[in-house]
Amino acid sequence: MVSERMKFSKRLNDVLDEAGFPAEGEGRQSAIANLLDESPENVGLWLEGLDYPQTSKLVKLAKLVHVRSNWLMSGTGEKHADEAAEREFREKLRQRHAEKKRKAQEFTVHGFSKEALDFARTYMQMSVSQQNEIKKLMSQLKNH
Repeated sequence: MVSERMKFSKRLNDVLDEAGFPAEGEGRQSAIANLLDESPENVGLWLEGLDYPQTSKLVKLAKLVHVRSNWLMSGTGEKHADEAAEREFREKLRQRHAEKKRKAQEFTVHGFSKEALDFARTYMQMSVSQQNEIKKLMSQLKNH
């Protein structure tokens, strides 16, 4: 038989998915912990269905994902207060997450940061003697 805590965990994870939060194992626990000023360990207990949040944290969490706290806790009553506002909120969240993901992908190419790639481009445009000076300097810095 599924416990009430597990049912809560399922509702919580489902609304976090709907709201565009990072997937489980990809930063969800940390993201929620940061937003609620809560320990990641406690958030992990909620997400796994091992414990409930304090009432004040539950209310904040429900506001974050635009659901009613009573529904989040018990599964009873209306899930959302205003469906149109809810759809608009979720679309904005999806757009924000998509933009962050796009920027993160732009930031790295083949595992290299934008700064590393810019440095490499600049280095390649230098004369051989300038490149040799850079190599010497990097060698000196590495050894310190």
